[in-house]
Amino acid sequence: MLKRLFLGFSPNEVQTTQLLGEQNAIESDGNRVPSANLHLTLAFLGQVNEYQQACLIEQLNHHSTAAKFKRFNVILNEFVHWQKASAICLIGKALDPNLIDLKRRSVTLATDIGLHCSEHDFIPHITLYRKAKRLTAAPPAPLYFAPDTLHLYQSVSTHNGVRYPIVSSWSLIDEP
Repeated sequence: MLKRLFLGFSPNEVQTTQLLGEQNAIESDGNRVPSANLHLTLAFLGQVNEYQQACLIEQLNHHSTAAKFKRFNVILNEFVHWQKASAICLIGKALDPNLIDLKRRSVTLATDIGLHCSEHDFIPHITLYRKAKRLTAAPPAPLYFAPDTLHLYQSVSTHNGVRYPIVSSWSLIDEP
């Protein structure tokens, strides 16, 4: 059985409250992303079979133990409307070396296992609206995002919309 999987990070309660405030400040014809679905995607992995999922989790467990996943900071401070994806996102720049390293390692793991790798440059973002044709908003307040856990999510389509249950998680550590 194939599952749609991705790696990402959940906002904490304070960040979620700020993101919901930013959603309220946007004038859009799109569909709001529910608070439970707000996340920052590290790597979309596409359709994954059970063997690939087991390999991925095994490799992530190994990397988490051996090389450690280090905490990072990213400032999300700009709204963007990606017309092709019909999405409104809060974006930032991948400047922190620990975030860049996590992205590089996720791409290497995905490639080694034969999973999807995006052809687009990595732009840290949190999607606030889907199916949006326009964006009208004042500039957002900066969101300082410093997660402490990397999650493997599954994208599950239901008659009530999409859900993103967490399949597995790995702690991010502070650098010594």
